[in-house]
Amino acid sequence: MKLQRTKNATRNIFWGIVYQIVNILLPFVARTLFIKILGEEYLGLNSLFGSILSIINISELGISSAIVYSMYEAIARDDDEAICALMNFYRKCYCIIGCIVLGIGCAFIPFLPNLISGTVPEDANIYILYVINLLNMGIPYFLFAYKHSLFWAFQRDDLSQKVVIPLDIARYVVQIIGLMITKNYYVYLIVLPIFSIITNVARAKVIDKHYPQYVARGKIDKKTLHQIIYKVKALVVSKIGSTLVTSFDAIVISMYLGIAILGKYNNYNYIMTSVIGFVQLLFTAVGAGIGNSLKTESKEKNYRDFIELTYINDWILCFCSACFLSLYQPFITLWIGDDFLLPMTSVVLIVIYFYAQRMPSVLSTYRDAAGIWEKDQFRPIVVGVSNLILNVILVKHIGLPGVLLSSILTWIGIGIPWQLHISVDGLFPGKRWNYVLYLVKDAVLTGVIAIVIYALCSLIQGQDILSFILKGVLCVIISNLLFYIATCRRKECKSFLQRIKGMLKR
Repeated sequence: MKLQRTKNATRNIFWGIVYQIVNILLPFVARTLFIKILGEEYLGLNSLFGSILSIINISELGISSAIVYSMYEAIARDDDEAICALMNFYRKCYCIIGCIVLGIGCAFIPFLPNLISGTVPEDANIYILYVINLLNMGIPYFLFAYKHSLFWAFQRDDLSQKVVIPLDIARYVVQIIGLMITKNYYVYLIVLPIFSIITNVARAKVIDKHYPQYVARGKIDKKTLHQIIYKVKALVVSKIGSTLVTSFDAIVISMYLGIAILGKYNNYNYIMTSVIGFVQLLFTAVGAGIGNSLKTESKEKNYRDFIELTYINDWILCFCSACFLSLYQPFITLWIGDDFLLPMTSVVLIVIYFYAQRMPSVLSTYRDAAGIWEKDQFRPIVVGVSNLILNVILVKHIGLPGVLLSSILTWIGIGIPWQLHISVDGLFPGKRWNYVLYLVKDAVLTGVIAIVIYALCSLIQGQDILSFILKGVLCVIISNLLFYIATCRRKECKSFLQRIKGMLKR
């Protein structure tokens, strides 16, 4: 079966944008009330629990990615029985994984006090709060989560979003009202597992409606099982390394600098993560289409798409980086006040970290679509361990900038070069150095544009809303205009603009 890649991607992007808008505006309101009512220490606790649970969730081992990859092949040859067998295998795996997640999560409970430096709110029982978070993460493994693989494999994330969006709105409304009335973190938190159950059941109903022919039955053949095991072995190492890079930053900050500093840093990270959610829409929307294209199209066609997607990613990163550098501090000031500002040095490092982290997104997308995780399995673990070691060393000497600097150095020095070798050489032999030059030119261009925008925004005095809006308009117009002028002669630019015209017509 050949998927309607462009049509599906368009639908996924549209509904993904709606989803991200809902999950930025409402959480923003909730977070603002959270900070005003409960304070930065509760905010730091919330971030710490999220990081701990991210580490625990490596128990998933990447099984979902391996199974979805296997579904690409089954879908391409219209093998319904193979898809049903994969779902059945997925269901059994998730039940086992759910038990492992809850077991490991409970094992962390005695060590919670050792992960917190400084004071904890007097009315906070960290054990109860942690268990509620743990249940929220563990419940989906036992409630039809395995069925969601069909959304991903058939490139129909839009169907999932149509269910999730109204339920997320309801959840945030309940949390906001509960927080305003009770001013109690427990009430705010207990809503999460309740809505987790409702959401998973509702999504399962939608899947049954659109794909009634696919039910969990049958057994996968030995060849497919061996392929999944082979890929999972690679993915588990990869996932552990990725978790070390992202989650241990927060844990190191909590242990050495305190949950109050972690709360401040998390505000900046929250904004960055919200923007990344929008950026990731593109890759989520086209992921299954790329997997299908790699199976059905020529290498030349796939390389043209690869370069075009890189160009789109670089343009987005340029725009986002310029906005972050110029608008971070004014936004935090307007939002929650000067007391929550980080030094400008940390802001610059956050922006660089954002760019370094997102620059290889296209490489990751093609790696996942091609299923070549086994060739990439040790990169994340080396990056993660190196990052953790540098974190502990540098945080003692230069504080928060040390944590950010360690992540930047390990990404640029180890992660990106390694991933270039694996992804580009594996899929498009002989193209690596051309691609490296392409990335470097766009990174330098982004740096120049971001500095120019920052200098222009510095001319606008004042910390009021009008000044912020003027800076925002300047960032949007000038950054995109400069990037377009610098790159408009490229073939991929012209092709991208043609795609935009086609999407708008549809």
